[in-house]
Amino acid sequence: MIRRWWMRRVEAWRASTWERRALWVVAVCVAAAAVAPIWRGRFLPLLDEPNHLASVFVWLEYNEPWARLKEFYRIEFAFAPYLLQYGVSYLFGSVAGVEIGHKLALCTYVLSLPVAALMWCRRTGRSPWLALLTVPLAYNYNWSYGFHPYTFGVAAFLFAVVALDTFLERPRVGNAIAAALLPMVCYVGHPLPLLALYVTLPVLWLSHRPRWTILLYSGAMMLPSASIVAWLSFSHGYTPTSNSASSSKPFIAGLRLPLSELARDLPTYALDSVSGNLDVAVFWVLAAAAIVAAAGSTLSRRLARTATTDRPAGWRGILLHYRSAWIGLAMLGLYVGLPIHLSRPFDWWLVGPRFAFVAAFFLFLAPAVPTRAPGRWFLIPMVPALAAVVFLPLLVSQKYADFNQRAAPMIRLVAMTRSDANILFLSMKPRGDPAVNVHAWNQGSSWVQVLHGGYSQSGFTHSIEGFPYGRTVQLPAPPWNAAEQFNPAVHAARYDYVLVRNQTVPVFPDNDPEFHLAAQEGAFALYERHARVEPRKSVTSGR
Repeated sequence: MIRRWWMRRVEAWRASTWERRALWVVAVCVAAAAVAPIWRGRFLPLLDEPNHLASVFVWLEYNEPWARLKEFYRIEFAFAPYLLQYGVSYLFGSVAGVEIGHKLALCTYVLSLPVAALMWCRRTGRSPWLALLTVPLAYNYNWSYGFHPYTFGVAAFLFAVVALDTFLERPRVGNAIAAALLPMVCYVGHPLPLLALYVTLPVLWLSHRPRWTILLYSGAMMLPSASIVAWLSFSHGYTPTSNSASSSKPFIAGLRLPLSELARDLPTYALDSVSGNLDVAVFWVLAAAAIVAAAGSTLSRRLARTATTDRPAGWRGILLHYRSAWIGLAMLGLYVGLPIHLSRPFDWWLVGPRFAFVAAFFLFLAPAVPTRAPGRWFLIPMVPALAAVVFLPLLVSQKYADFNQRAAPMIRLVAMTRSDANILFLSMKPRGDPAVNVHAWNQGSSWVQVLHGGYSQSGFTHSIEGFPYGRTVQLPAPPWNAAEQFNPAVHAARYDYVLVRNQTVPVFPDNDPEFHLAAQEGAFALYERHARVEPRKSVTSGR
């Protein structure tokens, strides 16, 4: 059976055109480059990455005696946002181990963007080469902050858009099942991609203009996820009539920026992932390629004096044929319309800017480049764009490798500690790293937890459902983002080791009665508690 399948693949390859062969070769090379940053080093210098990795670690290693997690945590499961990312990481981790499984899950996200783009290009009659422009968007601003649940939710949103678009055109049972299930997948990913799906559905209605029955069916597909969100909002008091929002202040409030600043910062929010300006420059290369491709396709059709026959004429045809552009504009509406940071009805960091790369995704796929024989003019924007597509992940990969070189002493110092010991990790200012633009060491105690087990003061639980775990014991520690508040008399009593990064003044003096400096390497210093001397028991002769 396998041999027959392989022979059919070989025959299909031989029968394919040179352009299709070239596309597959380039796609494989681009995919290999795209996942390189994930594998270049052991740890990824992203803001929330340590805590997300540690959450999967607690799930997978909870019953392992060496990890000592039962001393501090209880496992809690909920059908709630974040489940998508944690679930995929758990499935991979149960086979390949915590860290490798987590990396495999992140590879799934990175590669899902061009796969969804390819499917969308087929839906809209665009050249599959355009899908390659979306590869660098995986390393967006949200990625640099380690917002993995959100980025996984965006991947589910993209596939949900493809499924809904397919159902509106061909309302069959299989398409209906996919279109009905994927909104729930968005929900267990993150609420914001689900909001994007709610905003996208009216755009698809206007583009396809389906029968009323199909329109109602597609609207009903949103009801399960919308019902859960509404129930959570009412049960936790996040409604305009709740006590928490009954004051004269507006129900939704937060930091907003002028439109001019949002326009200026759009490339940064779309593709700023590491230090320096080269990643933003890649965005401009990709945007220029999309603009040139759009202009070139329009000009070539006019010069050839050919009419488009695969879409309805008039404004309805424009709505349908360019629905990718309309969805991109809708995402820009979310980028501009939502606050930068939300303060009411609850605190939420970075809201509107999260949609910048989603808008770029659809706008990059909007040029009406034909599926076959796009013309030699298409090489003009695509050659530099493909170079940029490969360059960005290689740049990110090198930055991550440099970070892991500076982090290597931490791994060696943790390996020197006793397996049954409690370790307090402190990262003093600056908590960032030259490789990235975020405070990559804010949650460094969770990396120590993954290496050693035990307790992490920076691990977080779901703010609504207490998911994925809860603390049964809480050890004293300074705020994880303000280690300078460390007080040995208050915080050190329950620990056997204190691992400090970037200390300018020793956290323990040389003559400290409890701790001494055990080892120091690079930016890290390891303090160990003095061996406790047990009182000698009296020995009697028994006479």
